[in-house]
Amino acid sequence: MIPALLDRAIVEVLADTTSLGTGFLVSQDGLVLTARHVVGVRDRINVRFGAAAPVAATLVEADPGDWALFRVTARLAGVDPMPRGLVNDVATDVLWYTAGHANIRSGQRGGFHGVVRRVDPAGYLELFCQELVERSYDDARGLSGAPCIVDGEAVGLIVEVTYKNNQIVTGEARAIALDRIKPTRAALGAAGGPRLPWEEVFTAPLQRATAAERQIAAFAANLPNPIEGPRLPQQIARRMINQGVLVVAEVLRQLSELHPQLDYVESLISAAETLWVSGSAAESLANVMEKKATGHLETELDWSARHHLRRAFASRERGPRAWDHVVVSADARAEPFADAVSEATYQELAKALKAPDRISVKRRVYAGRNVTAFVASPPRADVVERLKKDFPGLLIVFMSRVQSSAPARWALESVAPTATEQDEQNAEIQNSDARARLP
Repeated sequence: MIPALLDRAIVEVLADTTSLGTGFLVSQDGLVLTARHVVGVRDRINVRFGAAAPVAATLVEADPGDWALFRVTARLAGVDPMPRGLVNDVATDVLWYTAGHANIRSGQRGGFHGVVRRVDPAGYLELFCQELVERSYDDARGLSGAPCIVDGEAVGLIVEVTYKNNQIVTGEARAIALDRIKPTRAALGAAGGPRLPWEEVFTAPLQRATAAERQIAAFAANLPNPIEGPRLPQQIARRMINQGVLVVAEVLRQLSELHPQLDYVESLISAAETLWVSGSAAESLANVMEKKATGHLETELDWSARHHLRRAFASRERGPRAWDHVVVSADARAEPFADAVSEATYQELAKALKAPDRISVKRRVYAGRNVTAFVASPPRADVVERLKKDFPGLLIVFMSRVQSSAPARWALESVAPTATEQDEQNAEIQNSDARARLP
């Protein structure tokens, strides 16, 4: 998914009202870059930003290398140029994405993505595009001129696909590295650009790391040419954000093994948790809270409880509000296990609600206080039954561990499964230190 601030910079290129292809804004003074073959010999075109009315653009410079620059005569408020990245920072097999007006979408704007297969010495990016697999050349028409975006920055200009007998060969596309585009009559925007969602959250702790630690993080994030300097923490952060949970987990694993006592590692872990929880998961949690039901959250357990609550509050129209909660980590070896969970819940609720005894705890929960118990355990019917008996009205959210390579998942459990011996073993593992649970 392309962040809105990048998507707004991508334009549809038009001849009058006929769609020709795609382009993108590359400077504050209104330069739009597209493929030369998209516009042909035209020196005037129209471009459309999103759903706005088309605006006129005049040719500034064109090059036989298949690129052309136009300047728009009018700019839309709130549209920033596409941030520009460096091809030397692009590694093989990293993710790329874009939006374009290809025939496959009937000329409508659509998303495209894949992996970078290689960057050749001539400065071209060889791309695999998932949406073009088993498609025809005609399907791809209109995608030319779109940016190849890696880590939230445009690093290339898509210009062609590889095809035989009108069929695209295994989704292959090609882009010119923006480093090779050197206009003589205008200047492209500087590298970097506006900050992306979550960027500052990840960059800040990386700035506190030593140069050696940042190099380790950079290689774990598959940055091919990490150069120590002010930009390196931002590059690592962008790679972590945009390349997915596997890359995030690998960076965290490397740093936690190197210096498990450093506080910035914990900061990065907390930031990573925000990427593993989707908006729909937070909305589901908010909904189940409204209904006083029993839920099951598959995630990384105890250190995510407060985060899930904050996301759930924020997803509601009324905004964040106070909601008491406890994290219950009962000893899975205690028998019977339901009794152990009940006892641990009593203790945690007594502290959270400032209740002097069990009767007071039950009264305060029963009186309608919004209280959530996050139970570090697989969902079990006997535990649900015991907690509902002891604490009518208590919202129970089971948290069971998933691998860090998987997104957090949220599912309502109408009937919880019965306990198994493996459940007991898992419960003990789940209560171990968070860093030990990184892959």
